[in-house]
Amino acid sequence: MTSGAMPLRDSSRRSAALPRGRERSRVWLPMRVRYNQRMNIFAERHPGVWPADPQARAWARCAAAEMHSGFGVLRNECSMTVGLRLELHRVSDGLRSELARLEELWGEGLARFGGPFLAGAAFTAVDAFFVPVAFRVRSYGLPLGTVAAAYAQRLLELPSTRDWEAAALREPWREPGHDAEILAAGRVIEDRRAPAG
Repeated sequence: MTSGAMPLRDSSRRSAALPRGRERSRVWLPMRVRYNQRMNIFAERHPGVWPADPQARAWARCAAAEMHSGFGVLRNECSMTVGLRLELHRVSDGLRSELARLEELWGEGLARFGGPFLAGAAFTAVDAFFVPVAFRVRSYGLPLGTVAAAYAQRLLELPSTRDWEAAALREPWREPGHDAEILAAGRVIEDRRAPAG
């Protein structure tokens, strides 16, 4: 193995190496391979999961892969919540950097393929990958430029997203560890969730 690489295990348990990124955590390669295989099988059975246009499809898959494997600071500092509205204690430099990358990525897709979704006129898998980010943007009041903020709002206004939100708000179950992560990140301004049961 070369320096600057991290060990991985493939499905046959042989060691493999991938270039080391910013994070030094181990990545379980078979999980990612299985996920991608399932997504591809689903897309083969259901036209429209990915854009029909080859350039839009290639871009969308790259953007979805970036979402799937990146934005670790956003995930860590803004834990997923649908029913809470928070004010962050602080916006770290890492979070600012990832928000800037998010604006760049979303702006590129919207401009290149004409919107209103990232890869064109239709909602596709790449947009689905970013719906949890749209929830985080709203829940934590994350600062985004006009184009990115409008896209996040568009995702939140989709009927399927509203159904997801309504179901989440009805859920009385709480996970104390998750709530602690959220409270460590910011001050709760509003709790729209059903009372804990």
